[in-house]
Amino acid sequence: MDIRIKSSLYKEKELLQELLTGLDEQYALLVSVDRDAVAICAMAEKIDSIAKSIAVTEIERRKIISNEDLVAEIEASDNEEYKTILKELLRFKKLIENQNEINSVFVKQNLFFTKKMLKMITPSEKFDTYNNSGKLGTNK
Repeated sequence: MDIRIKSSLYKEKELLQELLTGLDEQYALLVSVDRDAVAICAMAEKIDSIAKSIAVTEIERRKIISNEDLVAEIEASDNEEYKTILKELLRFKKLIENQNEINSVFVKQNLFFTKKMLKMITPSEKFDTYNNSGKLGTNK
Protein backbone atom coordinates (compact mmCIF):
# COMPACT_ATOMS: atom_id res chain seq x y z
CA MET A 1 0.00 0.00 0.00
CA ASP A 2 0.98 3.55 -0.64
CA ILE A 3 2.47 5.76 2.09
CA ARG A 4 -0.08 8.44 1.16
CA ILE A 5 -2.89 6.09 2.16
CA LYS A 6 -1.17 5.45 5.46
CA SER A 7 -0.81 9.16 6.19
CA SER A 8 -4.43 9.69 5.14
CA LEU A 9 -5.61 6.99 7.55
CA TYR A 10 -3.62 8.51 10.41
CA LYS A 11 -4.99 11.97 9.59
CA GLU A 12 -8.52 10.54 9.56
CA LYS A 13 -7.88 8.86 12.91
CA GLU A 14 -6.70 12.17 14.38
CA LEU A 15 -9.78 13.97 13.05
CA LEU A 16 -12.09 11.25 14.42
CA GLN A 17 -10.47 11.64 17.85
CA GLU A 18 -11.03 15.39 17.62
CA LEU A 19 -14.67 14.83 16.60
CA LEU A 20 -15.25 12.47 19.52
CA THR A 21 -13.73 15.04 21.89
CA GLY A 22 -16.02 17.70 20.44
CA LEU A 23 -19.07 15.48 20.90
CA ASP A 24 -18.04 14.79 24.51
CA GLU A 25 -17.72 18.54 25.12
CA GLN A 26 -21.12 19.09 23.52
CA TYR A 27 -22.60 16.45 25.84
CA ALA A 28 -21.08 18.21 28.84
CA LEU A 29 -22.65 21.48 27.71
CA LEU A 30 -26.03 19.84 27.15
CA VAL A 31 -26.22 18.25 30.60
CA SER A 32 -24.75 21.17 32.53
CA VAL A 33 -26.95 23.09 34.92
CA ASP A 34 -26.45 26.42 33.18
CA ARG A 35 -27.09 25.48 29.54
CA ASP A 36 -25.26 28.15 27.59
CA ALA A 37 -26.97 28.31 24.19
CA VAL A 38 -24.14 30.31 22.65
CA ALA A 39 -21.54 27.75 23.72
CA ILE A 40 -23.71 24.89 22.46
CA CYS A 41 -24.07 26.59 19.06
CA ALA A 42 -20.33 27.28 18.90
CA MET A 43 -19.62 23.64 19.68
CA ALA A 44 -22.04 22.54 16.95
CA GLU A 45 -20.18 24.73 14.45
CA LYS A 46 -16.86 23.24 15.59
CA ILE A 47 -18.25 19.71 15.15
CA ASP A 48 -19.51 20.60 11.65
CA SER A 49 -16.08 21.95 10.75
CA ILE A 50 -14.38 18.75 11.90
CA ALA A 51 -16.90 16.65 9.97
CA LYS A 52 -16.14 18.64 6.81
CA SER A 53 -12.41 18.06 7.34
CA ILE A 54 -13.05 14.33 7.65
CA ALA A 55 -15.01 14.40 4.38
CA VAL A 56 -12.17 16.23 2.61
CA THR A 57 -9.67 13.66 3.93
CA GLU A 58 -11.91 10.84 2.70
CA ILE A 59 -12.16 12.42 -0.75
CA GLU A 60 -8.38 12.83 -0.94
CA ARG A 61 -7.90 9.21 0.06
CA ARG A 62 -10.37 8.02 -2.58
CA LYS A 63 -8.43 9.99 -5.20
CA ILE A 64 -5.28 8.09 -4.21
CA ILE A 65 -6.87 4.67 -4.26
CA SER A 66 -9.38 3.78 -6.94
CA ASN A 67 -10.67 0.76 -5.03
CA GLU A 68 -13.72 1.81 -3.03
CA ASP A 69 -13.50 -1.13 -0.62
CA LEU A 70 -10.43 -0.15 1.38
CA VAL A 71 -11.54 -2.28 4.35
CA ALA A 72 -11.44 -5.50 2.31
CA GLU A 73 -8.08 -4.53 0.84
CA ILE A 74 -6.59 -3.88 4.29
CA GLU A 75 -8.01 -7.11 5.72
CA ALA A 76 -6.56 -9.05 2.78
CA SER A 77 -3.11 -7.53 3.27
CA ASP A 78 -0.46 -8.88 5.65
CA ASN A 79 0.37 -5.49 7.14
CA GLU A 80 -0.59 -5.48 10.83
CA GLU A 81 -0.15 -1.71 11.13
CA TYR A 82 -2.93 -1.12 8.60
CA LYS A 83 -5.16 -3.66 10.32
CA THR A 84 -4.57 -1.98 13.68
CA ILE A 85 -5.41 1.49 12.41
CA LEU A 86 -8.50 0.10 10.65
CA LYS A 87 -9.71 -1.39 13.94
CA GLU A 88 -9.11 1.94 15.67
CA LEU A 89 -11.00 3.83 12.94
CA LEU A 90 -13.96 1.46 13.19
CA ARG A 91 -13.93 1.76 16.98
CA PHE A 92 -13.91 5.56 16.79
CA LYS A 93 -16.72 5.44 14.24
CA LYS A 94 -18.89 3.38 16.60
CA LEU A 95 -18.11 5.64 19.58
CA ILE A 96 -18.93 8.74 17.52
CA GLU A 97 -22.23 7.26 16.35
CA ASN A 98 -23.22 6.43 19.93
CA GLN A 99 -22.23 9.83 21.31
CA ASN A 100 -23.99 11.63 18.47
CA GLU A 101 -27.17 9.67 19.14
CA ILE A 102 -27.00 10.49 22.87
CA ASN A 103 -26.46 14.19 22.13
CA SER A 104 -29.38 14.20 19.68
CA VAL A 105 -31.67 12.70 22.31
CA PHE A 106 -30.65 15.40 24.81
CA VAL A 107 -31.23 18.16 22.26
CA LYS A 108 -34.69 16.77 21.41
CA GLN A 109 -35.52 16.40 25.09
CA ASN A 110 -34.47 19.98 25.83
CA LEU A 111 -36.48 21.30 22.88
CA PHE A 112 -39.54 19.32 23.98
CA PHE A 113 -39.23 20.71 27.51
CA THR A 114 -38.77 24.26 26.23
CA LYS A 115 -41.79 23.90 23.96
CA LYS A 116 -43.92 22.62 26.85
CA MET A 117 -42.82 25.46 29.12
CA LEU A 118 -43.57 28.06 26.45
CA LYS A 119 -46.97 26.52 25.93
CA MET A 120 -47.68 26.77 29.67
CA ILE A 121 -46.66 30.40 30.09
CA THR A 122 -48.14 31.68 26.84
CA PRO A 123 -51.75 32.69 27.31
CA SER A 124 -54.16 30.78 25.14
CA GLU A 125 -56.78 32.38 22.96
CA LYS A 126 -59.55 30.69 24.90
CA PHE A 127 -60.07 31.41 28.56
CA ASP A 128 -62.90 30.68 30.94
CA THR A 129 -64.92 33.56 32.38
CA TYR A 130 -68.28 33.98 34.05
CA ASN A 131 -71.09 35.18 31.84
CA ASN A 132 -73.96 37.50 32.81
CA SER A 133 -76.00 34.64 34.35
CA GLY A 134 -73.11 33.62 36.59
CA LYS A 135 -72.23 30.45 34.74
CA LEU A 136 -68.76 29.53 33.58
CA GLY A 137 -68.41 30.10 29.82
CA THR A 138 -65.64 30.31 27.24
CA ASN A 139 -64.83 33.59 25.52
CA LYS A 140 -62.61 34.27 22.57
